[in-house]
Amino acid sequence: MVIHLKVPDDVVRKRSKGKDGKVPESVEQRLKDYHRETMAVTVYFPNADITEIDGTKKPRTVTKNIIEVVKAKFGK
Repeated sequence: MVIHLKVPDDVVRKRSKGKDGKVPESVEQRLKDYHRETMAVTVYFPNADITEIDGTKKPRTVTKNIIEVVKAKFGK
């Protein structure tokens, strides 16, 4: 089972801005790596149980959603 927290790249960039208002170069590289590696999961494991959760919500809501998915899959 894979839980995929969906957060648009522009939201990641906005959250990652430094005090100078710029997005560090490392964030751009990490986004590229992230997209490449998550694509590999779908290519190499086409039958993977991937559940998408909106990662733009408040942390408490995201946590609640993750718990609900895990409970639905594995029970209490």
